[in-house]
Amino acid sequence: MGQVQVIKIDPQWLNPTALPFRGAALTVSNDSRDAADEVTGLRTSTQQVMPIEFKKNRAIFKDVVCVEEAEGLLEWLQKKPSAKVDLASCSHIHTANLQVLMTARPGISSWPENPELRAWLEPALKPGA
Repeated sequence: MGQVQVIKIDPQWLNPTALPFRGAALTVSNDSRDAADEVTGLRTSTQQVMPIEFKKNRAIFKDVVCVEEAEGLLEWLQKKPSAKVDLASCSHIHTANLQVLMTARPGISSWPENPELRAWLEPALKPGA
């Protein structure tokens, strides 16, 4: 049986008068069950990971990065304007975090490994975008 690729944008959060990403939850997964779990926030205790690991001058996004991380990310980036962001292990990013990244414009040290998620994020976060 072939793998399933799911890209889900939660329409209840879209604002048609705003940026295309504002308020939407963007998930890319190889399994529709995983995508549903990510969007609803359901995870077992063995799957829980710190969504953003803050190092000295680098933020490492892991797995699912939800809306709750946006304020802390913004504060950290304001204190560290030369910081870099590693998105390699990110499988889901809430658009509140995307907006923080689009505003703060940190350097991206690694793009998501998932090609579909990278295709969504790279045009919005590349320098000059």
